[in-house]
Amino acid sequence: MGRHREDDGLSSRVIQAMAHLVRIQILRILGERIASPKEMSEIIGEPVGTVAYHTRVLVDLGCAELVKTSPRRGATEHFYRARPEAFTSSRKWRAIPRLVRDELASAAFQELWVRVIAALEAETFKKREDASLLCLPMQVDEEGWEEIRDLVAGAERAICRAGSNAAKRLEDKRGIPVVVALAMFEAAGGHRNE
Repeated sequence: MGRHREDDGLSSRVIQAMAHLVRIQILRILGERIASPKEMSEIIGEPVGTVAYHTRVLVDLGCAELVKTSPRRGATEHFYRARPEAFTSSRKWRAIPRLVRDELASAAFQELWVRVIAALEAETFKKREDASLLCLPMQVDEEGWEEIRDLVAGAERAICRAGSNAAKRLEDKRGIPVVVALAMFEAAGGHRNE
């Protein structure tokens, strides 16, 4: 019973976070760098008050966090970063209603494709010798599915931890913009060995 309520809370938080275009745009920016509502409003073309409101909503939902403040002309400017771990894990994914999952997956793959094209056009995709791309279609049994699922989940946790550690080290410095994509799904059109 407690687990179901917790999953409902996760589902509700993710739906609320993704329920408004401004929040999606804020998460996109905060996933790449630390920024203030003023800076983000200039990027997305929305009033500072609107961006500040939606940023506070994301903080309340546990999807973003305040990392520093800075005095500015008699006021205080607040700077935030995204908390990607708020959205990751297969348990959190399963907690989201199937219809919403389909929409989020579609948006995530579209976002990934846009970023891949941009990296190819800017030639940053091939800039580093140690960049990687992996696409491994394969046939597995249920045990293989579970083994790969566990490996992906472990990699996901390790990647989030590394990103969080890097964000703490960066503080005010500009970092290296990186896209990491992990996906595991049953392919369409394949046939199973029965």
